[in-house]
Amino acid sequence: MREKELRLALVCFGGVSLAVYMHGVTKEVLKLARASAALHKIRDRDARHGISYGDLGLNGDDDIDTENVYYDLLRDMSDVFDLRVVVDCVAGASAGGINGIFLSRALAHDLAYDPLRDLWLREADVSRLAPPPEETNIWSKIIVDPLVKFVSRRVFGARGYSTGVSDKIPPLVRLRHMKPLFDGVHLVRLLYDALIDMGTPKGPEYSLMPAGHRLETFVTVTDFHGFLRYLPLHDPPVIAEREHRCTFEFSFTHWRNGDWQSDFQNDDVPSLAFAARATACFPGAYAPAQIGEVDEMLGERGLSWRSKDRFFVSNFANYLRAGVDPHKAAFIDGSILNNKPFAAAVKSIHGRPAFREVDRRIVYVDPHPDELIATSPSDEGVPNLWRTLKAAMMDIPRNEPVHDDLAEIQSLNERIRTVKSVITAIKPRVSRHVAEIVDPYIQSAKSTVTAATVSEWRVAANARAARDAGYSYEGYTRLKLQTSVRYLAGIVSDICGFAWDGPAHQRATEILHHWVMRDPIDGERMALPDFAFQDPATLPNWIRFLTTFDLDYQRRRIRYMVSELNQLYARDNLVRNGNGATSHDQQDRVSIDEIDSLKVRLYDVLTAMRRCETGVFVSADLRSAFHVAFRALDDENPTASFDAAVYSTARHDEIDAALLGLGTEMGLNQLKTDSDAILADIHGNGWPAPLVRELLVSYLGFGFWDVISFSVSGSTELGEFNEIMIDRISPNDAKVLIEGDARTLLKGVAMRHFGAFFSRKDRENDYLMGRLNAAERLIDIIMDNGRGDIGGLPEDRAARSLAAKKRAFAAILNVESNYLRASAGLVERLKAKLAEL
Repeated sequence: MREKELRLALVCFGGVSLAVYMHGVTKEVLKLARASAALHKIRDRDARHGISYGDLGLNGDDDIDTENVYYDLLRDMSDVFDLRVVVDCVAGASAGGINGIFLSRALAHDLAYDPLRDLWLREADVSRLAPPPEETNIWSKIIVDPLVKFVSRRVFGARGYSTGVSDKIPPLVRLRHMKPLFDGVHLVRLLYDALIDMGTPKGPEYSLMPAGHRLETFVTVTDFHGFLRYLPLHDPPVIAEREHRCTFEFSFTHWRNGDWQSDFQNDDVPSLAFAARATACFPGAYAPAQIGEVDEMLGERGLSWRSKDRFFVSNFANYLRAGVDPHKAAFIDGSILNNKPFAAAVKSIHGRPAFREVDRRIVYVDPHPDELIATSPSDEGVPNLWRTLKAAMMDIPRNEPVHDDLAEIQSLNERIRTVKSVITAIKPRVSRHVAEIVDPYIQSAKSTVTAATVSEWRVAANARAARDAGYSYEGYTRLKLQTSVRYLAGIVSDICGFAWDGPAHQRATEILHHWVMRDPIDGERMALPDFAFQDPATLPNWIRFLTTFDLDYQRRRIRYMVSELNQLYARDNLVRNGNGATSHDQQDRVSIDEIDSLKVRLYDVLTAMRRCETGVFVSADLRSAFHVAFRALDDENPTASFDAAVYSTARHDEIDAALLGLGTEMGLNQLKTDSDAILADIHGNGWPAPLVRELLVSYLGFGFWDVISFSVSGSTELGEFNEIMIDRISPNDAKVLIEGDARTLLKGVAMRHFGAFFSRKDRENDYLMGRLNAAERLIDIIMDNGRGDIGGLPEDRAARSLAAKKRAFAAILNVESNYLRASAGLVERLKAKLAEL
């Protein structure tokens, strides 16, 4: 049976009051994750059909509705195709950032989500967000109120300026004192209380993230003052610029041993509340967000911000390194400069470990895609002064197209396809080369294969790859050296506290490159048969550097092995299901559990490598040694010229000592030995000989095709060679229950996206549409994953999909009718449409 993981990265755009629509969407994503997690807690597939989602007693205080539908759909598919859904990443801006933070906390600890519905519907109204109205006088009635109405009509448009809205707008705009519309501290209180009301995290077994998985959350904000950073050039050597883009990051890791590491616990709620407040700080509506608002709110309640230092270290490292107090920073809406945070999602989801064949998808929530449709210039004519200023300051910056981000993803997918085709083409030849290395030992040796044996084969295979690649191997080696130097410069900057991409970081890179290249690369010597087996002390400096610090190469090798193992699950000639199948025709096959166990060991090596991604792992003594070796870099005049050769010569012994200690503490050689041992252990343990040979070819042959694939990828991390698919959730994409687009279906699009803040009924409408749209699109994604495995005629699969959608619509309407008290008519109309399907 095929087993597959659907790995999602959710991207939520900004949208002001369309936040309510996005809340409905994120609620469905959470319910799908709950259903999948519940199903896969039942290991016995035969027992699943006798257990319903309701029998499991999950959800706590939340209502159960579409969980049943997703659970039944995944369970029924598991007879022929087992699909697990995991959310890897949530990235959001502005309104999307708020929803992303709440969704991530719920995913990390399976906390209640229904209370948020009440928060959005009750509190997200201008009459509750605004401070008490100021006392009016004759001047307000004669001048201020008419002026506010005039400006409001110009900004929001006559269509959005509807009945009831005119009564709420004038008290909001406190023009006489030039104050923002809403109270930032009050919003912090609301966000903090809502996050606390979700509940208290329990044990790791309650998380919706499977063991061995990591959830990452990215929230964009805009630093009003900006952060000064230095960039190296040729002439002048360094320039300074002000960076206003900023991203807050949070994560949850569920370790394989059952432990967790979380940024979403109750102690972290002040940090989460501040990030949510800052990302949605719409200019003019709120004053810029500052850390002091959270301190003020906590002080009112006699509480403390226990995780404040950790939040600062994780998100304000550059501020702290430059001596800037984060308390003085002021943040405004994240959608101003980064309204569509695809880049963070791609970086997070790409190359993640997968325990089965994997389908990686970015699902982005765009509540109002109509805004991306250009109007013909001939229809609009030349814009007037008012429209030009408004577009330059508000419209255009918040609606940058997603083309560049999506094109980059497609380019990445193309590189993956190219590399896979190259590997497939040269695999037979590589297999013959590996056989020449391995077969003589296997045929003559009486002893078992050990880690040392595999290590010897690995070194010999690498030497053979160098000879066969010819002159291209030198270019490949230089590319690896550049990548390793860049990585190591980051480690040095972490240890010494240098700002990344700053002058000190750049100078450290130059010093390391000079140190590495003390011995020139000799392409002809590299191809000699005995070159790889020389005493390390006699090898060139760049060879010792790669064997000590080229962590990326080892990571690529293991991820490639995982991708090869993932393909085995569908090969019935080599793999049997379960761990107890011993029939005669399956005795020469390996079980799925044995493949899983092998992959777990490989992932354990990858996990061990993660500790070396930053400089946090080094000991105190080694940290002191690096400060000695690189102590002068941060004190140098950033605009002065710098000679790496002179610096390296002057501190030769100090740099040597620091790098020697770093190599020892990184332990890359031990990681290689651990990997060799994993391959050695499959010999003589009942694994089919053809499969053992195939895995050896993949492991030892990696040195051959990495020469080509790494050069083709341009050193871009390709992970496990999995392409990334892209799906959208919007009112324009869901057509089964109700036809229309964002303009006709969502009330929040009115008044420049502020419309839903003036009416609970409008918020109820948008929330309900979000749930219905998301349910339809998520079912589409599930069915698309099983397209090649479920079988049956296309019309049968379409009927199955429609039946699931109808169940989901009915479940949503039945439950929400109890809470959407202002939208009883809408619910009844939708139920009538559902009956007609």
